[in-house]
Amino acid sequence: MISAIPFEDSQIVQWTSPSLEKGETFLMQVNEGTVLEFTSSLADEEQHGAFSFDEPPIEEAPDTTTTSGNN
Repeated sequence: MISAIPFEDSQIVQWTSPSLEKGETFLMQVNEGTVLEFTSSLADEEQHGAFSFDEPPIEEAPDTTTTSGNN
């Protein structure tokens, strides 16, 4: 199960997924008011994360030019 992390000073959880088995998915509608930080439990281990809609960082492509010595 995946749940939104409650707002500060609140115990109210904005959204929670149904109980999911490995490989299962669920859909939820996201808008500007949706809490993006979440917590989940997997095999008795709590994990934290966040959804992000930011552009991914651009990685520089490796330089593939070679010098033949005939310049």
